[in-house]
Amino acid sequence: MRDLAFTIVYGSGRASRKYRKMAKILETGVKTFSPDTEFRVFSGDDIEDRPFVKLKDKFRGKLDICRKCNDPDTRYIYMDSDTFVFCDLQPMFDIIEEGTITLIWKKSPGGKWAGREDLDFPLGCKRAGIEGEIQAYNLNGGFMMWHGGTDVFERALYLFDNYDIPDWKGTYDDEYYICAAIQLSGVKVRDIEDYEANEMRPYWLGNVSVKDGMLFSDAFDVQGRIQHYGTQKWKSEPVQTVARSILRNHYRPANFWERMLAAINRY
Repeated sequence: MRDLAFTIVYGSGRASRKYRKMAKILETGVKTFSPDTEFRVFSGDDIEDRPFVKLKDKFRGKLDICRKCNDPDTRYIYMDSDTFVFCDLQPMFDIIEEGTITLIWKKSPGGKWAGREDLDFPLGCKRAGIEGEIQAYNLNGGFMMWHGGTDVFERALYLFDNYDIPDWKGTYDDEYYICAAIQLSGVKVRDIEDYEANEMRPYWLGNVSVKDGMLFSDAFDVQGRIQHYGTQKWKSEPVQTVARSILRNHYRPANFWERMLAAINRY
């Protein structure tokens, strides 16, 4: 069984440079704390070349790459580039079950996305012409794990290309279409927060500071070592402090010196 963790960065200009820097920091964290993990940064060379016509089209490349990551003998972890990693990823791969997609997945009371009155997801799907029994679930499309051999992202890309859910979220990003595709595909979905081994936390929540060289938030009793901080926090002092530390390579995996000694003894 192959395990692949990856992120995606494409485009040009100032925004792209920011995301490339984030991806470099993410890659450095993975190589430092999970050195046996295969990690890849997909780029514009890996996606279908299509012009941006609609605002949401900037997310199409992400769905295109996730659609292609579908080898039935591979387990995948997708992370947005705005993520810090401070742990071995293997325990996360080990909770991925065949035929499942694992992510934050919470039933939203009243059919409102994230409890927002202006985001009636089931009604939006109906108005867009998407047929099927679709309910509102809150999900985080910035950290997803799945076992290859599913049509979820193929279906999500189809919905994304052929339907426009008529509210600001439906016209802006990809999460509505992932949520609908999960429900219409019949794939087994697991809430990542049900697993004790889960290390992922969304660090745009709560008051965020730095503790022990990592982000710390008062929103969590147990701090996670996979820290999805959100692009809106990129310029914040805590995120910049941690990012600079990672780039200076101040961190070493727990077995760093054992690995170094073993490498020396080989020569």
